[in-house]
Amino acid sequence: MTRALLVAGWVCFALDAFVVVGMFVSRNMGDDAAGRGMARGFALLLAPVLLIAGVLLVQGQRVGSRGAILAGTLIVALPFLLFAWNLFTDAGSGLLRAISRSREGKYADARLTAIARAVDAGDPAAAEAAIRGAKLDFAARDRNGSTILGYAVKRALAWNAPPKRMPIVRLLLDAGAPVVDGVEAEGVPLVANVADNADPRTVELLDLLLSHGGDPNATLPFDPEPLVFSVNLTLDKTKVLVRHGADPKALARSGGREGWTALMFAAERGDWDVALFFLEAGAPPEQVGKDGSTARSIAEGAARQERESGGSGMPSEYDRLVAALGTASK
Repeated sequence: MTRALLVAGWVCFALDAFVVVGMFVSRNMGDDAAGRGMARGFALLLAPVLLIAGVLLVQGQRVGSRGAILAGTLIVALPFLLFAWNLFTDAGSGLLRAISRSREGKYADARLTAIARAVDAGDPAAAEAAIRGAKLDFAARDRNGSTILGYAVKRALAWNAPPKRMPIVRLLLDAGAPVVDGVEAEGVPLVANVADNADPRTVELLDLLLSHGGDPNATLPFDPEPLVFSVNLTLDKTKVLVRHGADPKALARSGGREGWTALMFAAERGDWDVALFFLEAGAPPEQVGKDGSTARSIAEGAARQERESGGSGMPSEYDRLVAALGTASK
């Protein structure tokens, strides 16, 4: 056993030494000084470690110390152990993903499973045929915990999804699939999940969900703030939320920005068109946050940071916002 351990240690030592020597003699390539010296720098760090391992292996072999041999072998084998662990965990993750995919869209009700397959195929006609008939149990969940509406929304937002998946979401909503039951396995309500998603397709989806009973004043995923505080709001999505009843006067309650409005959040992000829309929709321009900030001070601070970072100039929406805030505060 000790001999096998020693052989393994010297094999790993030789492989590690080959890599370290290669780092020393290779041409340093990079786009800057730090990059050009990186290979040699790693070699300088690893060489002493390799030397210590070699001393342990030599000493262990000389005096027959199993502990020294074990320590030296572990040091030089560590890169290979880490590599093997990464392969193992990657394989395990791939297996779990495969199991999860095999469970998606499979319901106890064969009609719901047929709808899920129609969603995958982007076939509204097949989905409509499966929906037609006796009322479906839209609260039923597949083996991953998604309702058929949640499944359809998720698949409609999948990368490179065919556009015909979107009409199937409408078909399900028109057939009575309740938005409140459309929760993914992670426990995030559909409206919050869609509103806080940066995908441009979520504008149409959000409009659909809110038109069928979704709550425009729901809170963000894993966050106590209303949807109007999402960092992923675009002007189009903001208009959808407000048109369906989202409150532009809502105040933040956490995160060190207590008392801020969505207008102030948008100004801090530099989303001038969104901030201007919130102002026009009724957000109070004179609101003062707990930290003493106002919409105007936040907007001017964000603009100042933009200029200091070398920005090419502020857009017309910024000038319009500051002018409107100045007028409104008088």
